[in-house]
Amino acid sequence: LISSLLLSSLYIFYADASFSDTENHKYKTAIEFIQSRNIIRGYDDGTFRSDNFINRAELLTILIGEKYRNPPSKNCFTDVTASAWYAKFVCKGQELGIVSGYPDGSFKPEQNVRFVEALIMLQRARGLSVTIGNPWYIDSVENASNMNIIPLDINDTNEKMTRGQIAEMLTRAIKFEEGMLEPYLNSKKDFRVTLNNITNNENVEDSWKQCQKDKTYCPQTPNTSL
Repeated sequence: LISSLLLSSLYIFYADASFSDTENHKYKTAIEFIQSRNIIRGYDDGTFRSDNFINRAELLTILIGEKYRNPPSKNCFTDVTASAWYAKFVCKGQELGIVSGYPDGSFKPEQNVRFVEALIMLQRARGLSVTIGNPWYIDSVENASNMNIIPLDINDTNEKMTRGQIAEMLTRAIKFEEGMLEPYLNSKKDFRVTLNNITNNENVEDSWKQCQKDKTYCPQTPNTSL
């Protein structure tokens, strides 16, 4: 029962669902968008819990579940057995080359997913080319910055991702694919998180907030430096 409740909280959609805890959340629009696309929903108590951290199994369930509602269950990693509620999605992710796991053969499904891990999973799930460089995430971060799909409050490669941040990053990626990213971003369209921002732990969201208070702080051209 617990497993089925966890699974249903990730990606099953109800058209009349509304969340009791997102009205004033900064990612409300993104959350409602991916809900409307039948990608994710909230919990049975009517909440979404936007600020809860998300683990590796949960994220892969969202990314795979968007396109594959019921892939076959099987064993794949040493710590992912066919009986686990997330096994079908994790193993499908392995089959598609979205994840490869750790050198010891494990996947660590319950480990909180970090920004660069989540980004690369998302990019691979959406068919984007990912090249492992030095550092290993540099190509992914630079490409994501150029696309402007990184949430503005990300300022650390090792940052634990929340459900709200995943909703925002996934929404930005979909809007980019559909040529609708700028209208979605609105006043944020000239702000983007760069590799340099992340390396220096700079919070671009703070710059955007300052721009809203004082227009002299607004960029004259989009922030595209890497």
